Amino acid sequence: MRQLLQAGELLGKCRRLIIGGFRGSGLAAQYAAVRFPRLGLELRCFTETYQMAISAALLGREGALLAISHSGSTHGILASARVAKDSGARVLAITSNPLAPLSRIADLVLVTAGREMTAAPDCLAAFLSQISIIDSLATLMKLARPDEARANLAKIERVLSMPV
Repeated sequence: MRQLLQAGELLGKCRRLIIGGFRGSGLAAQYAAVRFPRLGLELRCFTETYQMAISAALLGREGALLAISHSGSTHGILASARVAKDSGARVLAITSNPLAPLSRIADLVLVTAGREMTAAPDCLAAFLSQISIIDSLATLMKLARPDEARANLAKIERVLSMPV
C-alpha cells in the first residue's frame, strides 16, 4: 500500500508521462492512456520500442515513465527504462516479478497478482491486476490534483455534449 501511495504522489507531481507496455501489457498501457489524460499531464503511450526509447530520452526531471511488464524482463521496456533514468526521469514499474531486471531499474515497483506464464495475450489475471493498479493510480492522481482534474473533466463533458 505504501508503494501505491508513493506512486500516486510521484505521478501527481510529474508534468510529462510516458506509458509503455508490449503485447498483453500493451493493452494495459493503452487502458492507462485512456484513464490519465483528464489529469492534465502531457502523456504519450507506446506499445513498441523505438518511439518509446526516443521519448524516454526527452523526459527530463519533470517526467516519468510508467513501464508495464508482466515478466519485468522485456528488452524494449528495460531499454526505455534505462534511457528514462539517464534523462533524469523517474521510473515506475508495474510487474508481477519483484526480482526482475525492471524492478532493479525502477524507482518504485508495484507488484501485480497475476502469476501465469502463458503467452502474453492469454494472461488475463495479469491484465486484470495491471488495470486494477492503473485505476488506483488514476484515483490517487485525481486526489493529488483535484482542481485540475475537476476543470479538465468539465472541459471533456462540454466537448462530449456538443452535437456532432
